[in-house]
Amino acid sequence: MALGRNLALVATLGIANKAGAYAAGQQVGIPVEIKNAAEDSGACSTLQSFVVLDPAKQNQPLDVIFFSQKPASSGDGVAFNPSASDLANCLGSASILAANYSAFSANSVATAPNIRLKLKPSKASASQSNTSVWAVVVSRGTPAYGAANNLTIVLGLDKD
Repeated sequence: MALGRNLALVATLGIANKAGAYAAGQQVGIPVEIKNAAEDSGACSTLQSFVVLDPAKQNQPLDVIFFSQKPASSGDGVAFNPSASDLANCLGSASILAANYSAFSANSVATAPNIRLKLKPSKASASQSNTSVWAVVVSRGTPAYGAANNLTIVLGLDKD
């Protein structure tokens, strides 16, 4: 098997401002399209790692759930509850634990290495690229992100 090209894709997750903190199990932001996750139609990629850039230094555990099609959104700050049809399009998940963070004076970064999760897009509609996958972030702690677009996740993908 030939090795794919290493390509890091950046997906910026827009975190909506809301009063108070997120609770464990709540969706953080809205579903994010990861464009060109696959090289061509019908191809897939392998998620090798991801990095969370946390300028608010919340250092809270997060799950990132990946889907082959855009899932219906539970809504920002609402308990994540995928439908049966959304679950059928789930490709898997990866987690950041609180212990994964390196905290600095005013911000932090966390890395989830060695994931090796296959991501294969499926075309949902004429308007959706068939090289895209979708991600939903779910809080496993109680972060309080104070600004929109305050969380960035950098994906390390090998395109197959």
